Amino acid sequence: MLFNSLNFVWFLGLVLALLPLGFYKYFNFFILTFAHLISLMGLSASLPTLSIILPVGISFYTFQALGYVIDVYRRKQTPESDPLIFALYMAYFPHLVAGPIQRADHLIPALRSRRTVCRSDIGIGLELMLSAMFEKSPSPTPRFGRSGPKGGSPRDCRTGL
Repeated sequence: MLFNSLNFVWFLGLVLALLPLGFYKYFNFFILTFAHLISLMGLSASLPTLSIILPVGISFYTFQALGYVIDVYRRKQTPESDPLIFALYMAYFPHLVAGPIQRADHLIPALRSRRTVCRSDIGIGLELMLSAMFEKSPSPTPRFGRSGPKGGSPRDCRTGL
């Protein structure tokens, strides 16, 4: 049999990974090409095109999904059984802007590991986020001067403007 069940699942994974990219980037191209081919045969067709904006990072998400499917097919990665971990792996934004596509065998174990969060961690995280938001806001002078929000040395802090 040409397609056994593993090959079919692998092929289906590839198609599902490529489908969003193909739809958003190439739908209008294929529709207009098809309409042109029909007009060459002497027929007229008024086919709808889409006026949509390409989602941010769609190529990244496509290649992230392709990498996962290929790693599972090659048995370099076991299929993730927890849909929440898989969704977090696919949607994890910080590595999108920080660098290259992460392999599943590197990122998924880090997502599975248990973490303890205490109130002081939440407070520190909120303080960092708020100070970064204020530093990035348009202002003629830096909000925290040269020493930062806690009075550290100038080398330890960055000012916004």
